[in-house]
Amino acid sequence: MLQQEVNTGQVASDDDVLTAVLNETADSILSVAERDDFDTLDTAIRKHVSGFKALGMYLDEVRQRRLYREQYGTFEAYLDNVGLKRQRAYELIEAAAIAKSVSEISDIAVTKDATPRAAVTSISSR
Repeated sequence: MLQQEVNTGQVASDDDVLTAVLNETADSILSVAERDDFDTLDTAIRKHVSGFKALGMYLDEVRQRRLYREQYGTFEAYLDNVGLKRQRAYELIEAAAIAKSVSEISDIAVTKDATPRAAVTSISSR
């Protein structure tokens, strides 16, 4: 809103500014259930438990539901805090999605993050 004021030369009322600040603040506050979910997922992510598939699924849930927003503002800031590079996090998310799809359509056991791509290639070449 402040950028809009600079661009248009108009000055917002105190009520407009307060409304904008309250809306932004309300959007960043997690519900109790979201906070509990975030704490559970964050602990699992930091411990890198259950292999790449679970880690990718946990990261994707945190990203999709924006559970990081109360403490970190952006998903990338959250990734920095847990010690993951952005590219690696998205690779894990993609690999988990592929592994889930492959396990739903075949009996190929996916146990390594390189396996999903190989399985998809194998299936598509049949």
